[in-house]
Amino acid sequence: MAKVEDLPENHITSNTKKDNSSIQSEAIDAEIPVEDISTKDKKRLKEVLVDIAMSTSVHGIANIVSATKTYTRLLWLILLLLAMVGYVFQLSQIHNTFSTAQKSTMMDIRFGVQDFPGVTFCNLNPIKKSFLSEMSMDMQLFLLISEAMMRVYSRPIDVDIEGSSNFQFLENFKKHGFNTEGWDVLSYIPTDPLQTRDIFIKSEISQMNRSVVERVGHSIDDMLLHCSFNSMICNSSLFTPITNTRYGNCYTLKTDDLVTTVPGPPYGLSMILDLETYEYVSPSSSGNGMKLVIHEPGSYPFVEEHGVNVGPGRTSIGLNRIEIQRLTPPHGNCEYHNDYVDRYGIEYSKMACEQLCQVTLTEDICGCIPTIVSIDASIITSNSKVCATLDIPCAILVRQAQVKGDLHCPCTNPCLENVYTKTISSHSWPRQKYLIQEIIPLICEDTERAQKVLHITGYTCDDFLLRDDLPEAAVRPFEDNFVKLDVYFEDLNYEHVEEADAYDVYQYLSDIGGATGLFVGASVLSLVEVVQVIVEVIKYAVNRLTKK
Repeated sequence: MAKVEDLPENHITSNTKKDNSSIQSEAIDAEIPVEDISTKDKKRLKEVLVDIAMSTSVHGIANIVSATKTYTRLLWLILLLLAMVGYVFQLSQIHNTFSTAQKSTMMDIRFGVQDFPGVTFCNLNPIKKSFLSEMSMDMQLFLLISEAMMRVYSRPIDVDIEGSSNFQFLENFKKHGFNTEGWDVLSYIPTDPLQTRDIFIKSEISQMNRSVVERVGHSIDDMLLHCSFNSMICNSSLFTPITNTRYGNCYTLKTDDLVTTVPGPPYGLSMILDLETYEYVSPSSSGNGMKLVIHEPGSYPFVEEHGVNVGPGRTSIGLNRIEIQRLTPPHGNCEYHNDYVDRYGIEYSKMACEQLCQVTLTEDICGCIPTIVSIDASIITSNSKVCATLDIPCAILVRQAQVKGDLHCPCTNPCLENVYTKTISSHSWPRQKYLIQEIIPLICEDTERAQKVLHITGYTCDDFLLRDDLPEAAVRPFEDNFVKLDVYFEDLNYEHVEEADAYDVYQYLSDIGGATGLFVGASVLSLVEVVQVIVEVIKYAVNRLTKK
């Protein structure tokens, strides 16, 4: 038997495990071509890939590799390709559904203590008759002129547009990309008598100093005879004065600390208001009453757009709150606008944003402040030039371009908004006896009001309180003069409406997984096999580069 030491040396070496560098060195010594070793590496990579293909969890690949006949391999290859086509198509449908950002709306009823909303009211008469003589001649004209005469003043004006310097704003429209050729600007001047009157009154009030408006209009100290909230007595200090360009003085309830814990009229806001109808200027003030708007606390009260008319008598307004919660992009288009109060002093609302934007656009294009908006323009600009008669068409054109989207205003819906539905009921109030025994004494509690009673009726407060033989004519000036208003929550339940993703990322991934399993039988763990293939290919490439 041959001994170990008698065997050839190269035989011993061939049975010893060596690294790639040793193999290459011995190949050179033994005069073995390097190409043969490269072929051996290729064979090794192929064997690794075949092993992975045979053990992969992806359906069809193992059948292609293991097939012994060409037509079988071809059949499985076609089936795999068809499955991949279906898989890609299904993925595209899933992605399209996800990218459209569909949303659904959910509604439920919740219960809790209610924050009281903002309540703003204005007397329908902007200027007291006793201060009319202090107004400008134009203001007196439009407060006193009849509607019949207004129709005469509202006839179309014959103006040469091309030669008039008043229509230079058309050039500013051109700078914003508008083709103004053929525009009939004069057709935008209002011809309706009532609308024309309102525009001129708003223009005059807009040019008045705020302190003057407060002095010549109806003050809350004169109007508010009685006030209670949650069955507790309140006074005029609970209200903040604001100026409206159509109604002059308006007053907003301060609701910072006001909450309702019990539903019903006794636990809401109750007021008795003296409309001071004897101070009304006719015919501009064609009816008695007040304008009332219910709005979110801290938001700007749009009295003209959202307000309701409340006539003399007793009016009850039952409220129900709807809380709306919207989605941010990509499924929604709302924004929180947390900096709005710091910038403008009011809570964000879409209408406030649109009107402030309209003020800015009108100032840029027309060079003046529009009077066709309700919001106080001083919130956003210090310009005091109000749009005059021939500027009104420009302001209206700006508004129409804004509504159409030709002049962009980046105003989105708020992400959280409260809407109040109202149930309004009213009846005649007060009866004459109640007026004499209850309302007149309220007026007479204040010395200045007591003097007004004597001036208006010719009778003193003592006459009303002590005499039983006063004629009916004594109280006639107070007919249709008082409003009793009750604003309250009908229920502490409120409706919560919330937008939700109809197709969220979890459903998106689940559908992708379902499609992947359906067409190719893969799972998340199949990704490990893909990584393994990539690693093997990289190792092969590195070896090839090293050998070169």
